[in-house]
Amino acid sequence: MHYLKAACGFVCFLVLASNVWSMSHWNESRGVYDDICYLRQAHLFQRFGLSGLDTNLVRDDDHYLAPKLAAIGYPATQPPPCHTLMPATNKRVMQYPPGTGFVLAAFPEGFQVIPLYVVATVVIFALSLFGIYLARTTASIYLTAAFGCLAIYLMINPTKASYSMAPTMVACALAGLLTAWFFSAPPALATPAVGGRDRPHHRPVGEFQVAEFGARRRLWSVFSGCLFAVPENRIVPAGRVVRRAVCGGRGADIGRERDQRGQPVLRPPMAGLT
Repeated sequence: MHYLKAACGFVCFLVLASNVWSMSHWNESRGVYDDICYLRQAHLFQRFGLSGLDTNLVRDDDHYLAPKLAAIGYPATQPPPCHTLMPATNKRVMQYPPGTGFVLAAFPEGFQVIPLYVVATVVIFALSLFGIYLARTTASIYLTAAFGCLAIYLMINPTKASYSMAPTMVACALAGLLTAWFFSAPPALATPAVGGRDRPHHRPVGEFQVAEFGARRRLWSVFSGCLFAVPENRIVPAGRVVRRAVCGGRGADIGRERDQRGQPVLRPPMAGLT
C-alpha cells in the first residue's frame, strides 16, 4: 500500500513538473484587458498598501496603465477598459474583486503571474498528496491520484484563461478538503477535486456512525428543500417550500411585512388593500 501511494504521488509530481515547465515560458503581456487590470490592482497595493483598494483612475499618476494599453494597441482616446464611471462621485474605478490583485502584489513587479501560478499549483499538488496519504483502500488511492493529477493539470488549462482562477482553484481545493474533513469522522478521503470519504479498516462495510448519519440526514433535508427558488413575484406556495426547509425559519420571511408581524402567510389581505 505504501509503495502504491508513493508511485501515485510520483505521477502527480510528474504532472506538476510539466506544469511548472510550461508556466516558466508564459508571458504576462497577452493583450488581455483583464490581465492588465489585475496587474494594475496589484501595482496599487504595492504603492499604497491597503489603500490600494481605491482604484480611482486619477491615482495612476505614475502612468503605469497607459504604456500597457499602448503596447496592445488600445486607442488612447477611449476610456481605459475595466474602469467604470461612477455617476455619484464622477470617478472612474475598477470594480474587480481585489483578492487577485492582492495576491499578485506579493510578487515583484514584472514577474508576478508565473510565481502566482507555480505557488498555486504546488498547493494543489500538496493537497493531492495529502488525499493520497489519507486513502485506505487500493481503489480509493487510484481514485484520489486520478483526481489529483486532473486538478494539477487544470492549473494549465483552463485556469490560465484568467489570473483570478489560480487563487480560486486553491480556495476551492481547501474548501473541499475542509468540508470533507468536517463531515467525516475519522478523517475523510479528501482531494482537491472530489470530497469523498474513505472507510477505515475497523468499520464493517455499510456501517455508519449514528452521528454521521444524523448529520447527513439533516444536511440533505435542507438541501433538497432548497432546490426550489422563490420567484421575484413571491408566489406563496414556492415561498412556503423554501422557508419551511430552512432550520429555525418557522415559515418567516423578513422581506415580507406580514411575516414580520407574525401573521400567517395565507391570511387574506386587509380590506381596502391590494
